Amino acid sequence: LEGTDRFLEPTDRTNVLSQLSGADYISLGALFVAWGSVLLFLQGEPNLAILVMFGAFLLDKADGWYARRTDVSSPFGRRVDSFIDVFAYLVTAALLYRTFSPHSLVALLVGFLIIAFGGLRLIRHNAEGFGSDGNASYYHGTTVVHTNLVVVANYFLIQFINPWSG
Repeated sequence: LEGTDRFLEPTDRTNVLSQLSGADYISLGALFVAWGSVLLFLQGEPNLAILVMFGAFLLDKADGWYARRTDVSSPFGRRVDSFIDVFAYLVTAALLYRTFSPHSLVALLVGFLIIAFGGLRLIRHNAEGFGSDGNASYYHGTTVVHTNLVVVANYFLIQFINPWSG
């Protein structure tokens, strides 16, 4: 894999900030907003946290659009984006699940599975890139966006159709 050498020559080391593009700064904005969502989940404000989480999603989409529009896409930028996706999509999904989980041990297990398998899927995407059938490209596996939206859909189903009310 490109860029996976364990040791770099001292001349190969650069200031990480000098490697960031405008798209990467938009990604960092998504991380900031996602962190705000995490704090709102921890404060017991899931509805507001979901709204803020969607703000992080918008910034995540904006960084990719900006990278393609300004032709600054890079392997480094894709790694930055995937790192931030862990927080914007996976950590927020695990915390949202925690708000309606029937038991804390179930929340522990499901939250772990969301973060672990979502993170592994992002690692696979960074290593292999998009799939292609010749005419169109596609993601391998279930994306972290879809994983998060499944949790959000379940949250709203429970809010509006409470299975425990009989």
